[in-house]
Amino acid sequence: MRRRGFKLVQLWVPDPDAPGFHGAVRRTREFLAARPDMEWDAFARETLDQAPGWEP
Repeated sequence: MRRRGFKLVQLWVPDPDAPGFHGAVRRTREFLAARPDMEWDAFARETLDQAPGWEP
């Protein structure tokens, strides 16, 4: 893939099986729900609407 112009990228992501993961997700959702951001919501909707294969 390098010869085709790609670079390997590794990411650390949260483990959904880790203790506390689901509580953290719940707290984050509650935090975001209490602080609506209409500009971000519009951006996210527009981005998803333009994504190939995404059906709103």
